[in-house]
Amino acid sequence: MGFFKKLLLIVFLIAIIGGSFWVSFLVGKQMLVPSNKLPSKLIPPQIKTDLVPSLSSGLSIEVTTSSSGKVSVSKPVKTKTVSTKIKPKIKQTKSGQYKVQAGVFKSYSNSKKQIANLKRKGFNAYSSKYGKYWYVYAGSYNSRSSANKLAASIKSAGFDAVVR
Repeated sequence: MGFFKKLLLIVFLIAIIGGSFWVSFLVGKQMLVPSNKLPSKLIPPQIKTDLVPSLSSGLSIEVTTSSSGKVSVSKPVKTKTVSTKIKPKIKQTKSGQYKVQAGVFKSYSNSKKQIANLKRKGFNAYSSKYGKYWYVYAGSYNSRSSANKLAASIKSAGFDAVVR
């Protein structure tokens, strides 16, 4: 008789533990409600974009929200946009042993966007498809040190780069 009591106790404890996990799962699921289902008073107010000056016009503003929910916008401040173009001074080859890779993309359009961004900064970028991925390269060199220099200049321009 003692064996059946212990077995019943174990089954009962397993049921309680499983039930508590299930309840915590349901509570957690309710906590992760998408923001479009939240009441409007909990969503911060949106700023009308037609009133905000464009950043390309050389103006910048600061937007802050207080704890009471008020949004304040500072006066526009005139800023200068500096565009730098980096020209590699090392001779590139088409079929060098070391390639400087600046991105891998599944879609052709994303690789073209990366190429355009790199060319805007002065890099001679191109893409190649291997398998189902598009690889974006910024140069090919016969020496690893030359490829590392280009990779460093690409990184200083704000892109990721790897020597392959």
